[in-house]
Formats: sequence, C-alpha cells, structure tokens
Amino acid sequence: MPTITLQIKHSSGKAEQVSAEVLWTDGKFATHAAPSYVNTSGVTVTGGFSATHIASGASVSLVMPTEAHARVFAQWLSGLDCDWSAKKPDFSEVPKCLTNLREWVQKRPKAPSLGVVKNQARTLSYGRITRLPGA
Repeated sequence: MPTITLQIKHSSGKAEQVSAEVLWTDGKFATHAAPSYVNTSGVTVTGGFSATHIASGASVSLVMPTEAHARVFAQWLSGLDCDWSAKKPDFSEVPKCLTNLREWVQKRPKAPSLGVVKNQARTLSYGRITRLPGA
C-alpha cells in the first residue's frame, strides 16, 4: 500500500511530519487511519480515520469513526469547484457549510451515501430544515 506524508500541528505550535498508509485515494484526497495525538488536555487520542488533502498534507476531516465516513466527506470535497492540485487551495469557492457538514458526517452512526451528503450540504447552505435519511 502507498503511504502519505501528513503535517501534524501540536497544541504547542510544533509541527511534525508523519507517514500513514493510504486506504483510498482519488488523487486529490486520501483516507488513512488517524495518527495518534495529544489533545489540549494532555490526553493521547488514538483510533478513527481521517481524510487528507494530498497536495498540502493537511487533514480535511475530523477524526471519523470509520474509513467510509472519511471517504464520503473527501468525495464530497473532491467534487467541489476548487483547484485541489494547489498546495494552498483557494477556499473562497468552498461552501460555508463545510465545518457543519464535516461534523454532521462524523456524528452519523453509519456512513451516509454521497447523495445524502450532497443533500445535507444543500440543506446547510440554504438554511432549510429537512429531515434526511440517517439524520
């Protein structure tokens, strides 16, 4: 399996590079087991999965419960009109709902389909209150 180099920024401000085994990639993003880290309370956090923007090595997802959660969020991002080949993408074109959608995906007991994620993104973007399957 190929590996990806991740940029880890610690709460102290120190940056570190670590490698992770790629589980899925579309060339723009990759999913992998989330690296262990020490949170601001000094507790070591392990487990879960993450999605990383390949060109920058920066995480684009919270630690997700399954690889499928991380993958569907990365697939949604990949479909946005943004130059993901850039080391520092222009996020002005990325929907403002990104943070809320990322948290919504993370909290689903089962990874939603890409279609359900797209519908939820529209709901969050336009302020409609809609009960979606799996919500």
